[in-house]
This record gives sequence, structure tokens and C-alpha cells, in this order.
Amino acid sequence: MTKGLTLWNAFVTALLDELRALPQERIDYFWSTPSGRTEGYLGPDQGLLPRIAQRLGMVFAWEVMRIDGQFRYMADGFPQIFAEVENNASSIAESELEKLCYMRAPLKLIITVCPWPNPELRNRWLKVIADCAKEWLPESPEVVYGFIIGECRWEEQVDSPQRPGLFFHLFAVSSAGELVDERPQEFIRWFSEAASTPGS
Repeated sequence: MTKGLTLWNAFVTALLDELRALPQERIDYFWSTPSGRTEGYLGPDQGLLPRIAQRLGMVFAWEVMRIDGQFRYMADGFPQIFAEVENNASSIAESELEKLCYMRAPLKLIITVCPWPNPELRNRWLKVIADCAKEWLPESPEVVYGFIIGECRWEEQVDSPQRPGLFFHLFAVSSAGELVDERPQEFIRWFSEAASTPGS
């Protein structure tokens, strides 16, 4: 297993554990607005990414080289994970993903929100990675790009006609733009009845 895939597996496990441990009111706030989602991932006090870094035995830093988040084993060590959090999934190929292609780390993460599946968007992202490897600089085969897509979706329930729930879609891609891991969707939790309609 490559170093990037090992980090991806550890990151996803920690992410899902952290999401499922969030109190209901934090889930409702986290998903209520774009700024709430950004704060939920990156916030210095209770953000998911700093908490995951601790679980992985790493140090988390914000806005290093214009990247939203960076994970290192030591404050002055080499980056192990770069993470970009983006609420506008349609702009990722031209901005966040392109930036990540030029950075060097075993795992590079895109965290976003949109209705899923979206084959057109996914194919575009994979093409950017593959094109970058061909036209810019080839990357180590140890490198993995991880995609984390959150989605609020209305679902039928046994005890209620319809209710919005939070789902996550997770897949990883090699530095050549080939799919190396795709997981079944992960259901996190129903939103509370009192919460206003959460963002998608």
C-alpha cells in the first residue's frame, strides 16, 4: 500500500469518527451555511481538521503557501497532507485542485459539498490530475488525492415521510488520475426537526 493510501485510510477513519461524535446542534450549525461548514472543518477551536491532525499524531497549520490546511508530524517537518476546503464544487478544477497538483505531499485532500453522484464533475477532476502529471511534473506513485464530498439529502424514513440527512462520499485517485479507492456513501446523521433546511 502506498504512503498516500495509508494516510488516506487513517484520515477517513478519523474523519468519520469525528463527524459521528459531533453533538446534534453542532451538526445542524456545521451544515447550515457555507461559512459554518468552513468553520466546522478549519476552526482553530473545534474544527474537524485540527482535531483529526491530533488523532493522527500530527501538527495542523492554517493557510500555509495559500493552502487551507497542512498536516506535519513535527512543526518544522515535511508536509504529509495538504487540504483544501471549498463550498463551490464547480470551481475546484480551476483553483484548489490545480494548486494541489503543484504541491508535494503524500496525500492531498479536496473537501467540498454538492449533490452526488456527479460523473461530469468527477471526470473533470480526474482529468486535471492526469493532465498535470503529463504536462507539469510527474509525481511519486506514493501520492494520493482524496476527495470528500458532503451532501444534505432528503430521504424517506420509516417513522417520518421525509427528513434531511447528512451523507458523505469518499474516493481516492492516484497521481496519474486513476481511481484507487471508492467507498460506499456514509450516512452520518439526520438533521434535527428544529433545524432550518440545511445547505446542500
